[in-house]
This record gives sequence, C-alpha cells and structure tokens, in this order.
Amino acid sequence: MSDSATAKPSNPNVPFEDVPELRGPLSNGCFVRPANGMTSMFYRYEPTDGQWYWTPDPAQAFWMPCTTLLVSQGKWEGKKPAYFNVSIIEWLNATRQAPPADMPVVELSYLQADFAANPPAPRASDAAKINAALGTSNVQSTSVVRGERDVADGQLDKERVGVKDTVVIKDCHNCTYTLTTYCTKLHMDDCTDITIKVDGANGGKIVSAVVEMYKCERVNLEFGSAVKTLQADGCDTVSAKWTREPEDFHSVVWAGTKALSIETVQADGPPLTLLTGVDVVRAKNPHVEIRDDIDQFITRHVGDSLLSEKLIRLANGFPSTAREKKDFDERQERNMEAFAKNAGIKVVRTAIVKPKEQGRNEKCKKCDSGKKYKVCCGSNDAKEEKLKM
Repeated sequence: MSDSATAKPSNPNVPFEDVPELRGPLSNGCFVRPANGMTSMFYRYEPTDGQWYWTPDPAQAFWMPCTTLLVSQGKWEGKKPAYFNVSIIEWLNATRQAPPADMPVVELSYLQADFAANPPAPRASDAAKINAALGTSNVQSTSVVRGERDVADGQLDKERVGVKDTVVIKDCHNCTYTLTTYCTKLHMDDCTDITIKVDGANGGKIVSAVVEMYKCERVNLEFGSAVKTLQADGCDTVSAKWTREPEDFHSVVWAGTKALSIETVQADGPPLTLLTGVDVVRAKNPHVEIRDDIDQFITRHVGDSLLSEKLIRLANGFPSTAREKKDFDERQERNMEAFAKNAGIKVVRTAIVKPKEQGRNEKCKKCDSGKKYKVCCGSNDAKEEKLKM
C-alpha cells in the first residue's frame, strides 16, 4: 500500500507507526526488532517483488518471505517466532508497504539501547490492527470493499475509487466487480466465488500493475490492461486471463496455491495456457518435498510457452531460479575465459581426484607402521564410527 496509508511515526528510527517494535534501518538497509538477551529479528524489503522478508540469523545468510511464519533452515528450522515478531510479520505481509526512503542509518547496538529506553506503546485492539492492515486509517489512499454478498455487477468506478487508492476487497463472496477507472493497486483477502474484471477499454487501469490475493477460493480474473505481477498466496482454484497485449503480462508469483490456470495472449498465434499449482508440481515431482508455507514459485513466458519454476534465494538474497542461476554461472565462466584469453592468461583446469580408500588388508597409510590397517589405525577408526552411530 502507499506510504501515506500510515501516519509518520514520532521516533525517527520507526518506519511504521502501526508496528513500533520495528526499528532501523541498518547500514545494509535491513530493519530489526531489537532484543536484549534474546534473538533479534531482521526484516528486509525487496522492491523487485514488493514483499518483505525476515530472518533470525544474525549473519542474514537466509531469508523467509513474510507469507510464512516458520523458519526454513538453520538451527531454528521448523520453529515459529515469538508472538511479537509474528505480529510484525503478519502486518508486513498484509500491507506490503515500502519503508520510507529518507530514514537515517543507525547501528544495531544503538537500536537495542533505544528499544530498551523507549519501549513501544501498548498494542492496538484487534479491530484497529485489521483496519491498519487494510489502510482504513486514511480513506484518501485506500478504497475498501468489505463483507459484500451476491453482488452481480459491482462497479469500481470514479465514484467509488480514487486514482491514488489501493483497492482492498476483503471477505466478499459470490460477487463480480469491474474496474473502470485508475487505481494504484488491487488486493483481495479471504474471498470466495469472486470475479474481477479490469476493463481497459473503458478506462480501467492498475497504475502499479500489481494484483495480490491471499487465501481466496474460486477466483476468476480478466485483465484488459497491464497487470505485470499477480501474487497468489494460499489460494485455491484461480483462473487468470490476460486479454489485450503480450506486454501486459510479466509473471505470476505464488505459494501454497492449488489449481492455478493462466492464459496470456501472443502477438502471433493462439493464447498460451498453463494449469499449475502445488498439486500439479507435486504430481510432477513426487520425491521432492514442497511446503505450502515456504516454497514460492514463479510462472513466466520462457521461450514459446509458460513455465512455472521454484524461486530460490541467491547468496545476496536476490530471488532467482535454478535455471537462471545455471545460465548466469555459465555466462560468468565464458566471460572469464574470454577475459583470460584476451589478457594472455592461460587457464589450467585441475581435476579433483577422490583419494583411494584404505584397504583393510593393506599396509596402514595413516601412520606407516607397516602393520595391516585393520589391526592398526583401522581398529581405532572402527571404534570411532560406532561411537558416532
């Protein structure tokens, strides 16, 4: 949602008033929920996919998206953060707000001392939290459609939606809505049997070209203008169709979503279609564990077809896929070879030869005693292996 949806905090180290425990930024751009004597939690905003990530790892070697509440690796694998960090994660996932760009960089030690000296104010009520997550604290930046039933021809027009609004459709069932004006972004939460049409021919346009869905079922989407990124988390039976130009589509990022049907147009030829989702991926990869709460996938045009691939995190935290990483590594190797050739440097490749294992009846190579290995060092090695087991 837009930054204006949250009032400016009085503490210069607090990015959002609704989550006063979150402090920062650090020199690497991350934020932190400081902890004295406990584990601090780090948070990072990724503008490429408009999503927040978190990690309890002080080295920040791995990150989880805020769509999950479980640690995916390291010594905390499978564990859930403390309740106060769960609250931060859920808020960041619900709002997807980018942090302010003009905040001063601070050290972690300072934030820990400041947190101890200036603890956050008491938590708002659950109702206030929901309103904050939806952006209803500022009606000029958010247009909320909530709790509607059996709406056959709902119009999201200029009378209902402002140009700078993020449209939030929450807890609506058996409804059809048509967007015929500009809005900033479209977000759907906990809806069933719902149809959304972006009527580009009659002025419908999502300026950010981003649509998000969370825990929705039986959703039909028709995009008659650019929607570059569709994000679907925890959804079931989603049909998304792009009807205007090939350039209107870039990717669908999804996690824990079943029966996801995608159709895009081509400049020449029939539309491209793909049925994907966690059930489809599991059926094709029966021996691979796929976790609905952690594993993310991205569906894009690759060559002349639509392809779903699992997202991975590179060492620098940047999202990619195994295919893209392999292509990048191969390009890097070719570039290095070309550079070495132009510079007159001879590159010698050394094969890694695995050493031959010590035979039990051979002379002991470990201490060169001349005895057979099985009655020399081999005897002690066998005892150590039993202890390990």
